[in-house]
Amino acid sequence: MFQSHEENEEMLNFAALTMERVWMLINNFQWVNLSAEDDKVNSVISLCLRSGTSSQSVPELKELFHSCCFMSSPKILNLEQPKAAEDWTIVLPRRGKQKRNFDKIIVSEECKQVQAWVPTDLEWEPQREEKLMQIVNSYIKKLERSKFCEAFLDQVQTPEMTEEFLRVRGSEDKIQMVMYGIGSIESFESPRLQLSLAILMRRRFNWIGAIEVFDPIISLTESKVLEAFGFSVLSINEQGRRQASKPTLFFMPHCDAELYDNLLLANWRAYLLNQIVLFGNSFSEYERMASFCHNPSLADTRKHICAIQRFTKEYAISTVEDDYFRAFNNSSWHFFNLDCEALSQTFKS
Repeated sequence: MFQSHEENEEMLNFAALTMERVWMLINNFQWVNLSAEDDKVNSVISLCLRSGTSSQSVPELKELFHSCCFMSSPKILNLEQPKAAEDWTIVLPRRGKQKRNFDKIIVSEECKQVQAWVPTDLEWEPQREEKLMQIVNSYIKKLERSKFCEAFLDQVQTPEMTEEFLRVRGSEDKIQMVMYGIGSIESFESPRLQLSLAILMRRRFNWIGAIEVFDPIISLTESKVLEAFGFSVLSINEQGRRQASKPTLFFMPHCDAELYDNLLLANWRAYLLNQIVLFGNSFSEYERMASFCHNPSLADTRKHICAIQRFTKEYAISTVEDDYFRAFNNSSWHFFNLDCEALSQTFKS
């Protein structure tokens, strides 16, 4: 069937994003639960092949498409045309057994203002809070005994990373932590493991100061549990645009690329970036994907990620055990070391 230029453009955009989604699934850090029909699967695979994907990958691609649920409408994925009245477009998964809490977040570049926020789920029962506290405590104990946790904490204390943390801290005794995109700790295992790791880091390292947390889907019960563990739940939606006016550790495992890019853009000055430690998805992997997935709309949402690469020291973590693969796979520590004078002309957003 003949397709218009606009339809081809939409399908190309969909194909490019789908290639990244395939990579995300392979690395097990994002699911988007919407359906994909056979004809669209075949069209996308065809376009992927034209974009450089090996024909040997076709069976694997088809299996991924049919075993997982992907975005069915390319219009949902058009990053250049978000709704004018919205800052984040949350594409919620349909009900089903495979539902997971890695929602697609599309950030409008025109919308720069933070927003007041209240939990969407205001139901609260003491028994529900107590049960969630018990669940989180059990995850903390399990994680604390794991080889993964031992390896993770040991890596933070290596001479190389110790030197980087000391450089970021400067004259400060502590480094504050900001957690974005934690997800629902009541509904899913990965957010519980990620929260538990942050708690164990604070217990182990006395140089970690106050911890703030935010996710637009946090419920009132989850908010109370987080506060019980000593976390401050933000009352505004910063959209990842927190300026690091003092040394800050951004704990952001498995967030969308748009949030990382928002964070970098908000701190697009050498002295600000030098005060940031970022734990999240591997920036080098984003750069690798950009090298063979040529899509202007997609590239624009992560241009700061790619631009910062040559000034970044990245330390990949090892998941060690399969139990923690889903929550932490493809995660890295990122440190930025920039010379203000050398970048006075180069580093402009």
